[in-house]
Amino acid sequence: MGVHFKAEEKRMKVKNYPAFDEHKNEHEDLASRVSIYHKELNEGKNILNVELLSFFNKWLQNHIAISDKKYSSYLNRIFSLKSIKKEFTQNN
Repeated sequence: MGVHFKAEEKRMKVKNYPAFDEHKNEHEDLASRVSIYHKELNEGKNILNVELLSFFNKWLQNHIAISDKKYSSYLNRIFSLKSIKKEFTQNN
């Protein structure tokens, strides 16, 4: 999880993604929550319940369907603009 988030955040910074801080906060919130669940598991607590599964299900759905989609749209726009600019400069 950490490797994926760090790589994604690095690409966002390079591409000057305007919602970088918000997106990174979502990653940090998930990492914090996972850390808490991991600690509770190590303490022998029974945390595998509907609340936990619901949390991960909602987080993944919202993150992918909303946050990652916004980032994808941003990348599509900037690459499309670069393509248009390149085509324009080649033809003039």
